[in-house]
Amino acid sequence: MRKIDVLDNAKTPRPVEKAVGDTDLKAADAVWDLYRDGVGVHQVSQLLSAGLLGRQRKVVPTRWSITAVDDMLGKAGRAGISRNAALDEYLVFTATLHGNTIVCILTPPGDFRYEMIEHWQAGSMWGAAQRVRHDRRGKQERGNPGIPPLLPVPTIPHDSPSSIICAPPADPGGPL
Repeated sequence: MRKIDVLDNAKTPRPVEKAVGDTDLKAADAVWDLYRDGVGVHQVSQLLSAGLLGRQRKVVPTRWSITAVDDMLGKAGRAGISRNAALDEYLVFTATLHGNTIVCILTPPGDFRYEMIEHWQAGSMWGAAQRVRHDRRGKQERGNPGIPPLLPVPTIPHDSPSSIICAPPADPGGPL
């Protein structure tokens, strides 16, 4: 290579400059501020991995930064959601991305609970066999298998389509 043409100077978004320049800002606060200002999660993870955020800045492996950013955003989001008014009805939201259908069911009042059911088609990138994965967590009993499920875990025949349909609990007015 004998010649390089400089087309433009690199531009850093203002929120990134602010977060990187503030050495007194906690990493969790910087991550939330960047996310709220529209900086992508991937870029936030890269900044954290490069040791550019927080008070005690250290270079960390990318997978640690991805996990840390997900955890920080999850905690901040959960704190914000807990300040919302309680629901008085079931709400169902769906989205499809890259052939995956995501269903979010918000239930009437009760302690914070999370339940995830994943259905992996046979021959997908997740493995040769069809699988249903299930995870749930409660506010007090995180990861405790004794927490009753919000929804029944479906059994899916091998020839079924990739969608999962679950009904809400029989007694919507009863305890979760």
